[in-house]
Amino acid sequence: MATSTIISTGSKKMDAEFPHRRVVELFGLPGAGKTFLAEKLARERALPIIVIKNKIVRWLLVFTYACRQPFNFCYFLRLIHRESIGNKRLLFHKWRLFSFAVAKEVKVGWQKAEGVIDDGLFQFALSIYEKKITETEAKLILSRLDSNRMIVIVEAENEERMIRMKNRGRVPRFFLGENYLKDWQSTLTSNYEQFKSVLVGQFESRLINN
Repeated sequence: MATSTIISTGSKKMDAEFPHRRVVELFGLPGAGKTFLAEKLARERALPIIVIKNKIVRWLLVFTYACRQPFNFCYFLRLIHRESIGNKRLLFHKWRLFSFAVAKEVKVGWQKAEGVIDDGLFQFALSIYEKKITETEAKLILSRLDSNRMIVIVEAENEERMIRMKNRGRVPRFFLGENYLKDWQSTLTSNYEQFKSVLVGQFESRLINN
């Protein structure tokens, strides 16, 4: 059954509200504080953060995913190509994000690793679209993902998110220009609400105000 609880990161009940799960995956808009929260959850739960540092290992894990989940792999490849709108830099960017997300998925899925996932396949699903999608489209892509985990939806006020991104000196897709960035951020925010609605309704999730 899907469950969702709104929690503050400052709450003393935060850990109590999180039943133990082998895998915890974070989801949210840029600047919401996913990485900060991933580190906090990892410390409190004595779980590692799932990272793939070795390039060769990453591509071996991607190859494993392609072999074991060929239909999903082809589905995502077609979606990446379609949603890159003929822009080679955007295509490379999305492919790179996908490779890391898939590698993490293989590590926790088939290698049975425990841990906290930041920037996994759920987050990639949010990043892939260049158009505003419907809840039905969100359901379709999320139905292809492993639900055997806790999804932590991380939120923050828009102004606070902008400040965090400015302070860290890294704004997603800045290399595509200001005009693109403005339109994409509007699309991303709209799609986030569609994905959040599905995650809250159909997945075991927790909503955190960070």
